[in-house]
Amino acid sequence: MPFGHPPPRPTPMPGAVNPRAGRRPAGLAPAPLALLAGLALGLRLWQLGQPSLWHDEALELQRSLASLPTLLAGRPIDQDPPLAALVWRLWILAGGGPTAALATSEWWLRLPSALLGAATAPLAGAWAGRRFGRRSGWLCGLLLAIAPVQVYYGQELNQYAAIPLLTLALLIAWEAVLARGSRRDWRRFGLISVLALVCHYGMAFPIAATVLHLAWRAWRAPGSVDRRRLLGQLATLAATLLGLLALGLAERAATPHLDARLFGTGLVKELDYLADTGWRELLVFLTLPFSGGPALWSAGALAILAGYGALTLALPSIETGPSGRNGPGRRLLGVGLMAPLALVYPADILGLYPLGYRWALFAVPLGALCLALALDRLWRADAVAGLGATLLTTLNLLLFLPQQDAWNPWMALPREAMRPLVEALAEGIRPGDVVYVGDGGWPAFTVYRARLGLSALPALRGQPPEAFVPEVELRRILDLRAAEAAVWLVDVRDPTGTLPGLESALRAAGFTIDRVAEFPGAGLRVARRAPARLHGAGASSPVYSRSGDSTVRASSTSPVLRVPAGSKSSTRHSASATGQCSTPRGTIRNSPAPSSRSPVRRRMRSRPSMTKKSSSASAC
Repeated sequence: MPFGHPPPRPTPMPGAVNPRAGRRPAGLAPAPLALLAGLALGLRLWQLGQPSLWHDEALELQRSLASLPTLLAGRPIDQDPPLAALVWRLWILAGGGPTAALATSEWWLRLPSALLGAATAPLAGAWAGRRFGRRSGWLCGLLLAIAPVQVYYGQELNQYAAIPLLTLALLIAWEAVLARGSRRDWRRFGLISVLALVCHYGMAFPIAATVLHLAWRAWRAPGSVDRRRLLGQLATLAATLLGLLALGLAERAATPHLDARLFGTGLVKELDYLADTGWRELLVFLTLPFSGGPALWSAGALAILAGYGALTLALPSIETGPSGRNGPGRRLLGVGLMAPLALVYPADILGLYPLGYRWALFAVPLGALCLALALDRLWRADAVAGLGATLLTTLNLLLFLPQQDAWNPWMALPREAMRPLVEALAEGIRPGDVVYVGDGGWPAFTVYRARLGLSALPALRGQPPEAFVPEVELRRILDLRAAEAAVWLVDVRDPTGTLPGLESALRAAGFTIDRVAEFPGAGLRVARRAPARLHGAGASSPVYSRSGDSTVRASSTSPVLRVPAGSKSSTRHSASATGQCSTPRGTIRNSPAPSSRSPVRRRMRSRPSMTKKSSSASAC
């Protein structure tokens, strides 16, 4: 080598270098990233305001509008940190305040989730593209843009759309700490960790996995991780956790919600359970967020495909570090995906709540990456295999629409149509009538009752956790002594079965039950005294209806709502039904005679926005 000439620079081998290419992938250009963002946002804005707010959304809205101490500390029923409620409080103020029509509309309230979910796709595309190549980045972003679970929670007033986005930000910050470890990298990593923890308690699992990995690196390879800054990170997280405990987390965590599986079922039975459900759990965490169909073979094949993609992360021939082993791909798989899921299982066995599948939404971005890497590698190796795998993935995505509520546990919660139900109730109720609402329907019922100006709507049923016994409520109803008073049953998510019990008690007491309206996930029925019992009640006797703690005296001579038996649709529409009904807006007469056959109850869908709005209607 001539004197004065610098030695040749070695070929750099940073993280995520493909040894075949010998250079870092270029990543995605701005145009594809903008396309991913537009596609993701368009899917989430489609019919965003059509479904009614359901139980969990109504709880989040009520907490956001509560006093500041209640917003921060939450209520016994609130199992989430305060960040989401605080964000929606500011968002409602930005829309004009709690009394503004825009700020309380379903579209405006769900818009933050749609924006957060749409931002996840281009961020994942840019991150995966820089590490694994343009095609892998494009596929990863595309899967997150159109994944059924991502669209599902991107149209909900809740913090679930933020979990995948925060997970990606956490992994990017963690890798920056490993690669450079500057003060700015540590600050970014600490800030994202705190935001993630106060957003959702499920983020504790990826946070714990990354911090424990940094501690392990600091112990095994002194000097690779700044121990002083690591201690500062741990102190910050501890202070955040103590703050959450001060806000009442300890009291809510001590509330018994679930029994410990391992100690309640026995070791042998638990091991047998884990063996039987192990494959199903892989489907849940790796593939079901990207599918919605009931074809188990299809989702199973998708799990094999995701497993192949995960294998590519672990093989040194795909991605290695300078030593040729334990490369960044294997580290990402172990720390980003396997370690957090491994922490979920002990918590589930101990019976901690709520540790449902929504808590593991942090696994969705890396699940998309595994699928994207598998499709990319198959296209590189064989076009036929790549085409087949792509068609299989597309089939699972398309099966979401017709089979959305078949068996996918990520989307098994019902979405009730409370808004049209309360509108129908407002059309038909009269002074003296009483209303009973199922336990699960109270939050949404309260929201729409206030929105429609029905705050004085009579109801004997108190809000949870006050319970009622059907026989006791029946005696209260009989004590009203209203000859033609009706009992309205708002049948929405009644897991305790109290409303069906009350209906049976009313039938036994001689009441007739008329089906008034049915909506996706909700039903409205009315019970009236049989004609033989009307003579003893006395039409001139006063009627008392209870609304919360107050008692309202109502006239018994008000117009009577007569509902045709077997009517299926809303009371506020006029259609083919026989009879006459008086409502606050007048009297409707209908001439065609109804069919003698009872209507068949339509199968409940978990997503009203994906189903056609019921066009059939009856007189009342």
